[in-house]
Amino acid sequence: MDPQQMKERKVAFTERIAATLIGYELRFHRKWKKYPGYCVANIVPKLQGIVEGALYTIPDNNIAKLDVYEGYPREYSRKDVRVTLHDHSEVSTVVYISNPKQIQENLPIHTDYLSHVLEGKDIVSNTYFEFLESFRARIGSEENATIS
Repeated sequence: MDPQQMKERKVAFTERIAATLIGYELRFHRKWKKYPGYCVANIVPKLQGIVEGALYTIPDNNIAKLDVYEGYPREYSRKDVRVTLHDHSEVSTVVYISNPKQIQENLPIHTDYLSHVLEGKDIVSNTYFEFLESFRARIGSEENATIS
């Protein structure tokens, strides 16, 4: 949700707005290549689930940049979904969902990664932000991290 992260990835965007994805839930269970032994966020289908986040408007040719960064198609699949905007309208977009081989439950979250997630404070509800902050309890010891 961090706009600075998109800029670092050299993905141009013209708009960043709040969006809600219905029928999914946020999970922190995807193995992180950068720091083995830590995890990053993923979304998984859940009948009554709701995920709040950022919807970026990017040029079509920038999808390829995101594909490289996300490791598509080997590490992630892309899925076309509909999200709800603040005005209750719906738009189609693409999300990345981790491939099952990359999932490992109960890994700690690296503080740097959670900081990027929490940069979405300006576009998620207060309740959802409190939910995101609750993951601070899963921050692991940085001395156990290994950059790869």
